[in-house]
Amino acid sequence: EIIKDYENTFISNGIKLGYEKDVLENVFNHILKFASYGFNKAHSVSYAIISYQMAYLKVHYKTLFMFELLNNSLGNNTLINNYLNELKKSNIKICKCDINKSLNKFNVINNTLYLPWKMIKNLRSDLILKILEERSKCEFSDIFNFFERTNGYVTKNEYTTLINASLLNSLGYNEKTLINNLDSLINYGNLYKELGDYALKPNIEEFSNYDTETLRTNELNNYGFFISNHPASIYNEREVVKMKDISKYAFKNIISYVMVENIKEIKTKKNEPMAFLSVSDETGISDLTIFPNNYNMLQNIKKNDMIKIWGNVTKRYDKYSVIVNKISKE
Repeated sequence: EIIKDYENTFISNGIKLGYEKDVLENVFNHILKFASYGFNKAHSVSYAIISYQMAYLKVHYKTLFMFELLNNSLGNNTLINNYLNELKKSNIKICKCDINKSLNKFNVINNTLYLPWKMIKNLRSDLILKILEERSKCEFSDIFNFFERTNGYVTKNEYTTLINASLLNSLGYNEKTLINNLDSLINYGNLYKELGDYALKPNIEEFSNYDTETLRTNELNNYGFFISNHPASIYNEREVVKMKDISKYAFKNIISYVMVENIKEIKTKKNEPMAFLSVSDETGISDLTIFPNNYNMLQNIKKNDMIKIWGNVTKRYDKYSVIVNKISKE
């Protein structure tokens, strides 16, 4: 309202200085639009200082910096996935939740990052706290010990979730084996509650684990994104370049298998369509550029598709990306 009061004065004085009225009205409308959110200098300085501090910490203390970003982003899987992809470029191993190592926040042990319990979907927060409280007395020694100590407050569906999230793998058995023996293990837990050490442990019939596609689906369903079973992880031919390694191939032609994370289409100054793609494999994330002459390659490509690309690695400042010459859908 305050700026609006100056409109007539602005326009009349502008006319006296020789400007056209329609030009002055256009300029004034820009000023008025800015008034809805004017970014003051003190605010700018504060953000700048924080930005410099964060840049310094990221460069000199990257692991700790990313570790804190992850813990501050719990609940936002999109951000977490981006940060994990950033960490994959370093020598940090990323593991799914582990029954004896994971906490309610991200945990780093011997250069290995363990995902937090909170990231597993469909688990009650009170259930997580109960299991963590039980574990605080001493670690779970084996699968029988786990069912002995959790019987009575974990339902069959919740046991299934824990198994399919790979949380119990470190106790010696794979997911399919545990699922196929689940009823026997639950019955053993019930007996142990009544008989203690006199309860007879069941024989565990072992099975080869689920196929890669099933494990991948379980991972996506339980965590919301791929961690160790990324669709691109099966492509390991000698000539295939992984995303974490593209900096080694600057200005060279490469072949890669990647999953499409995002597609951004724009128009050039000549009004021709081109696109930028964000893509990932099991080692990290990168960007692709598709120029107008190759734009038709995108006709049948959409988000979450697996694609094979042929392209040339380029470098702009300190960022590497790939100019795509050919795409095939896998």
